[in-house]
Amino acid sequence: PARIVKALQCHNESEFIEANLENCYDEVDAIFVIEGAVKNRPNATEDGHSIDNTVELINDFIKNKDTLKKITFVQIKRPWHNLEEMKQTFLDMARPGDWILINDADEFYMPDDIKRLRLAIDRNPHICEFIPTFLHFYGDIFTVAKPGPEWQPFHQRFFKYTRGMKY
Repeated sequence: PARIVKALQCHNESEFIEANLENCYDEVDAIFVIEGAVKNRPNATEDGHSIDNTVELINDFIKNKDTLKKITFVQIKRPWHNLEEMKQTFLDMARPGDWILINDADEFYMPDDIKRLRLAIDRNPHICEFIPTFLHFYGDIFTVAKPGPEWQPFHQRFFKYTRGMKY
């Protein structure tokens, strides 16, 4: 069966991070979490980390709720150069054949979405990318972003990794 890896990037996401780590935990095979800010992003420590308690919440989740040891948590000791560097880190951690499901901490999938993606992979083994939709919360947990000029739900978010792939 396909190995699905949830690739989660986050910075100052204390409102969403625990719910996102729980989101589809049982349906995915691994979770890569990358924390930190890109260069010149406001509200970051000097070395590029969250100023809220995002890191503490991630560590607490790993310690107390990651019973299946699915989570790999990555931080660096400087700000990330850009989002592409963060996303490339996901790829560098992946195994050939992994299906990478990239999402931000404020984006959520429903468990049935992952089941449908597994079924789509099984039915279409020659396909290397799917574009699922997801719930994207904007600003707080009570506001779901609606598609518009500033945000579209159709992103390259779910693809099969091959060795040497660059983001």
